[in-house]
Amino acid sequence: ILLYVRPHRAVDVRTALVFPETPAIYWTTYDPTPAEALLASLAPEVTEARIPLRAGLRSFRFYRWPGGEPALGGVQPLPGGPHRWANGAQLVGYIVEGDLRPGGTLHWTLVWRATQTPTEDVYYHWFNHLLDERGQLRAQHDGPSLLPAYWRVGDTILNWFTLSIPADAPPGAYTMRVGMYAVQPGSGEFLGNIQVLGADGTPAGEWIIVGPSRVGE
Repeated sequence: ILLYVRPHRAVDVRTALVFPETPAIYWTTYDPTPAEALLASLAPEVTEARIPLRAGLRSFRFYRWPGGEPALGGVQPLPGGPHRWANGAQLVGYIVEGDLRPGGTLHWTLVWRATQTPTEDVYYHWFNHLLDERGQLRAQHDGPSLLPAYWRVGDTILNWFTLSIPADAPPGAYTMRVGMYAVQPGSGEFLGNIQVLGADGTPAGEWIIVGPSRVGE
């Protein structure tokens, strides 16, 4: 009701964080999350606008973003530069965190940009396959990117994934196989992988290999 005549986007901050190229105001309604903590480190909260709810147990919080690219720490660039998919997603880097050992938990962040707003009536998901030195799949986490109708040219988007490294996984130099696929809204029916484009704009495969990252003893 409050935003009926205002351009806005509703994003689940538990899976995605969007930094527009132009100035924006964030209105957060969930309980505080790690994503909101990252947002607060890059965009100042408008503390005087905070609205307490339910006797102070929760609150609406507002942040002011000046626009541009976020100054993110720990981002690993892709060899050869960003990679673009046919739907307009351009992966620029990734962040690896967590306990990188057999039995540990890997926290994986994809950092990408939108180069267009898709018009297809589908949802796009990322897939992340953790491969050992022999190319054997050891862990996987798929998840949504961002509702296609909410992609805006120049957006920088972060998506988070968690992968549990099996206790019997051998130590070594691990890589991540990263790609996107489309699903049917509502039913979730798999509609196929999205092509990665080469430098000349022609299809060059259905995924890229990122890394390596060292998994120790």
